[in-house]
Amino acid sequence: MIEYFINLDADILRFINVIIKNSLLDYSMPVITYAGSFYLVILGGILCFFMVRRDKIYNISSFIIVMLTARYSYRFLKVFFARQRPMYSYDWVNIIGFPLQSYSFPSGHSTIAFTWAVFMALKYPKGRVYFLSAAFLVALSRVYMGVHYPSDVLAGAILGSFIALFCNYILEKIKESAVKRWSI
Repeated sequence: MIEYFINLDADILRFINVIIKNSLLDYSMPVITYAGSFYLVILGGILCFFMVRRDKIYNISSFIIVMLTARYSYRFLKVFFARQRPMYSYDWVNIIGFPLQSYSFPSGHSTIAFTWAVFMALKYPKGRVYFLSAAFLVALSRVYMGVHYPSDVLAGAILGSFIALFCNYILEKIKESAVKRWSI
């Protein structure tokens, strides 16, 4: 059974990384990947919350807590699982950019992108389709560039979504408790 999923992972990787490869995607996917980098996401999120009139400090603080939780969670899991990147397992993988030396599972970019997307969707529900579409593109770019397996980005998407939902729930409960406590 596990061999089936390993082969499916490799087949999807081959389709995205080899079969649909073209010059337009070779140019655009690194740009999309860069948009999912930790510091750029943090900066974009903070700027977005500065434009909001209410709860700026709370939203920015919550956002930073959620994003740091995501970052340290995926870093811990990478070391725990120690999965090699696809380019070290298959000689047919097309690498766009530099070959990465760190571990593969889960995808850090996907974790960060989905943490951001779900958190922003909770704060701005009307934009959820855009946020989640952007996160999906970041995850797809990681497979296209040959640095992650599809299961790496799926795990990152699940992890990031869970972290955003869980942390937001906890932070909202803390906020409600503080408001009740300090209200007259």
